[in-house]
Amino acid sequence: MSNFSNQQQGLRLLLIGASGMVGGEVLKLALQASGLAKVTAIVRRRLPIEHPKLEQVVHQDHRDFSALNAVLAEQDSCIYCLGAYTGALPAEQFRQVNVDLPEALARALYSANPSALFHLLSGMGADRSEKSRVQFARDKGCIENRLLALFGDKFSSYRPGYIYPVEPRIEPNFSYRLFRWLYPAMSKLSDSIGIRSTQLAQVMLNRAIAQSVGDTLENKQMLALLK
Repeated sequence: MSNFSNQQQGLRLLLIGASGMVGGEVLKLALQASGLAKVTAIVRRRLPIEHPKLEQVVHQDHRDFSALNAVLAEQDSCIYCLGAYTGALPAEQFRQVNVDLPEALARALYSANPSALFHLLSGMGADRSEKSRVQFARDKGCIENRLLALFGDKFSSYRPGYIYPVEPRIEPNFSYRLFRWLYPAMSKLSDSIGIRSTQLAQVMLNRAIAQSVGDTLENKQMLALLK
């Protein structure tokens, strides 16, 4: 199945993490994008959104997607935005969310449609040597390695620094509350510090629509693309 099979009508996008900060912004933009024919969001609970282009697939077990083979076979590209904050979960669960779950989806997607493209929301400092003392860096590097081995040049990784939540939210801890307060001033000092949630979503969606993959984008590079 070719990625270009639906080019005249628009591409078909698979979105994971549509209820989250970045995934939610991707969904808003995707439903407005003329380059997309269909957006399929795999969710644990239905979102309070109705749109002609949106298909919501309720699926509880994100460790096993075998029942969704027919849905996955239809997809041209996947944007994966599901993740966990550092310190939010015990180490074993943290690795499951950031490594095991995206790998399970990726393998199911690749099995259903090897031509599909994969865009992963990773993080600054992802360590592909997997030797960092910081679990976040090890786990993000690990999942990048596994997806790169699976998809090759059909895979792209996005490594934002601090993600500034444009929509108000309850911050997970004091550090995030502090960064939210400081970010407007700090962002003027360097393009490597962080990126707004809307900007990150726009970069990922633009590249999914353009079918641009095969690289790793750091924070500064993503902001440069928006300019």
